[in-house]
Amino acid sequence: MARSIDGRELAEGLTAAAADDVRTLRQDHGRPPGLALVVVGDDPRAQRWAGAAEQAAVFAGMHVELHTMPRRSTPQAVRQMIGRLGAESEIDGICLQSPLPDQLDELEVLEAIAPEKDVMACTPMQAGRLVLGRPGFRPCLPTAVMELVRISNLSPGGREAVVVGRGGAAERQMALLLLEAGASVTLVRPDAQADAARRADVLIAMSGWPGLVGRGQLKPGALVVDAGPGLADETPSGAAPAETEASAGAFAASETGVLPLTAAMLVRNTVEAMRWRFSASAR
Repeated sequence: MARSIDGRELAEGLTAAAADDVRTLRQDHGRPPGLALVVVGDDPRAQRWAGAAEQAAVFAGMHVELHTMPRRSTPQAVRQMIGRLGAESEIDGICLQSPLPDQLDELEVLEAIAPEKDVMACTPMQAGRLVLGRPGFRPCLPTAVMELVRISNLSPGGREAVVVGRGGAAERQMALLLLEAGASVTLVRPDAQADAARRADVLIAMSGWPGLVGRGQLKPGALVVDAGPGLADETPSGAAPAETEASAGAFAASETGVLPLTAAMLVRNTVEAMRWRFSASAR
């Protein structure tokens, strides 16, 4: 039976530590860190993840704003919203929540976020810093997954890791972090994952879980992390799907693993963004 990896306790600890930093920043600078969350449309996955981030930020004592835009918003309108938030002195971090409506090019609108406020590490400059090993924000979702791998007590070094996704920025960042940890990494699309999944010691599913892996398609004892966006009817207990339960050694669900830890990473990055802004202004 697959062992459940629960990230909620770790996420609460990280957010509580961030709350201490928030109190210090408020005392030193007269205000807490500010986070702006932007949701375009009514996709329940985007609303769910933004809600988790808002809850964590409020718990940490941060100033948080949730901006919801109509589903038919144009790229120009979204960029204008991001530009306005970027000009606000009390906003230290901006998170544009995915998935976005089809008419929006994700990279085009993400480029409107100032790199120093890109607390999701999605803009070309922050993503490039990760590739080059330079200091910068760590991408929230991939870093959350790496924390789950760490608390699973499975060292990625020398192991085969497979990232299943559609080749977007988050999947590529995930692959880079696994490479940093010493794993051999394969990035594969969902419709071609069967052979790769059978040899994976670590399987990261980033395209949504239902129907992804069939019975007999997992390496016995593998660590499986559901890092997909999730749906509203997902099992809240974090129980593994039957196919995973039968073969995997450990399983981390989106609801009880990646979701709370990603929110905690976003809070931590926003605290760092405020620190860096005031440190740069003092030079």
